[in-house]
Amino acid sequence: MNEYRNSFRSHSLPRSFLKKDKVMALEIERRFLVDTDKLLLPQEGNIITQGYLSSPGDPFTIRARLSIGVYGRKLGFITLKNKIANGINKEFEYAIPPEDAEEIIGSCGTKVVTKKRYYIDRFEVDIFKGELSGIVIAEIELKDISEEFDKPEWLGREITYAKELSNFSMALNPELAIRIFNELKSDKKTP
Repeated sequence: MNEYRNSFRSHSLPRSFLKKDKVMALEIERRFLVDTDKLLLPQEGNIITQGYLSSPGDPFTIRARLSIGVYGRKLGFITLKNKIANGINKEFEYAIPPEDAEEIIGSCGTKVVTKKRYYIDRFEVDIFKGELSGIVIAEIELKDISEEFDKPEWLGREITYAKELSNFSMALNPELAIRIFNELKSDKKTP
């Protein structure tokens, strides 16, 4: 079982996924800007492409994900998320064949984001590509939204509340995401 768990760690699965094939779990995460001048990235990361099937106002955000690991291993997922509060979502995630993920993503038109994900301690650091190039966001999954955790020196302003910087919103409106990201990054005040 440890080999199974370790093989998936490098493919950005929620910890709860490792327990069974189908999962409904609470995803509790906080998101932050990153001071890239202070960040030392690991050499290897995963390429993640996500296509969104949802429209604004839908009760669930539905996405297909293709994750390509360091050695070229491909994993596919379909995920449904339902926001409960800032930083807290109900999440249903299912493994699907990578070919199916590719086909679904191909049908999403422009509602697609691509990023390279790195794992640094408890954090996932995403460096976005394409139209979202320049956006770097760190996420940490928690047991409770108010859980205390060590904040590395490269961790910047919290953006958990910034709806425009959710992956779904960035896929819908990359120009707005870039503008909001740059405004938050240049504003040194604490929210």
